[in-house]
Amino acid sequence: MRIPLLIALSCLFGNVALAQKPAKEPAKKDAAKPAKDGKQDPKNTKKAAVEQKKEAKKSPEEEKLAAEMAAKGMVEVNGTWVEKDHVEDAKRGVFHFNGELVAKGEYRALQSGKVRHAVTGELIAAEDLEKSRGRSFPIDGGKRWVDEKEADAYHGNGAHPWIVANPHYVLLSTLPVAKIESLREHADRAIAQVSAALGEAKPLPAQRPAVLVAPTQDEFVQFGTRLGDETSAYGAFLAREEALLELPLQGEVRPAVSLWDEGWGPYYLPHAVGLAYVHGILASCEAEMPAWLLHGLASSGSRFGNPDTGKWFCQNLAKGGGLKPLDKWFSAFAIDGEMESDAISANLTQAGFLIDFAKNGGDKDVSAALAAFGEAMRSQKASGIDKAAKALQSALGKSQDAIDKHFQKQVR
Repeated sequence: MRIPLLIALSCLFGNVALAQKPAKEPAKKDAAKPAKDGKQDPKNTKKAAVEQKKEAKKSPEEEKLAAEMAAKGMVEVNGTWVEKDHVEDAKRGVFHFNGELVAKGEYRALQSGKVRHAVTGELIAAEDLEKSRGRSFPIDGGKRWVDEKEADAYHGNGAHPWIVANPHYVLLSTLPVAKIESLREHADRAIAQVSAALGEAKPLPAQRPAVLVAPTQDEFVQFGTRLGDETSAYGAFLAREEALLELPLQGEVRPAVSLWDEGWGPYYLPHAVGLAYVHGILASCEAEMPAWLLHGLASSGSRFGNPDTGKWFCQNLAKGGGLKPLDKWFSAFAIDGEMESDAISANLTQAGFLIDFAKNGGDKDVSAALAAFGEAMRSQKASGIDKAAKALQSALGKSQDAIDKHFQKQVR
């Protein structure tokens, strides 16, 4: 059962379903249950077998489709036909289509003949592809196609934001679509940097990162109040655990939120993308990691995306007192509304710098620990991620002198 959340935000993103995760999945009433003595109840067993038989029986149309797919060498996985080489991926929720890794809903739509809109990535009828290349857009649930100006007006009123997607991330905003297109360079930079730090680990397609981009401070504050926790004191944050976004053909994801302005937007947005990207991997196996590491990975994309930017942030950190000793800093790391903005920035810069050091500092032990952490993230096993994260933190803690020297090189 889905519980509506944040009705107050309907004036912003009304048609994008926000839901609250139920505390516990309700038990299925008709499931076969063990008897009190531990043996299976014969009545329930028989009932379950009958239901399975009903489900197994195919209609003539399904039997015809099955024969056609089998003749093509396709294999059925939970009602979806895939190539033999992709069966194991499909079981994990990873579907291959023309070189893209997509979610199950997207895969079925693409199989049926849908194509991606040339600008937004929305799945549309193949006969409408040329219209999309001419920068026309469907509105009102696809009932009408309009020009860019009218589409911007439609998506800019808050009731139905733009959803601009590609195989790597989804951006949702009431900004003009041309502006959203220009934001991709910042999102792409974040994905490249964070992925490199994680040894090319990627979220499953169903956990593709989604970012709500607020075009004004007022809207961002509303998102922070309704969706955020204490970390919404910064211009980019990960929504609370129970705040889930329902994306068309992808499913529920925990989004990140970014403020966009011309000054700090180029740093807020990639940070939000990085947060959502890392969380997407963690969500696949219900894993967690220390807050400093989550934000450090995000900061590696937002503050250390190029050497000049990283140098600027390190110089500012040096003016404020420099790096904090790691033995206390790891456990004290925080982002909240009680902190001054300079203190929040210092924590984010130090966290990002540690990831940059692990990648480029030349310390063999720390580099090995980061590589092991990336391997754990690729394997997507909670116990392995937790162990590798602790090992990386320990290796960094033992390398304080080398870290300090690397920092001094950065600020010269």
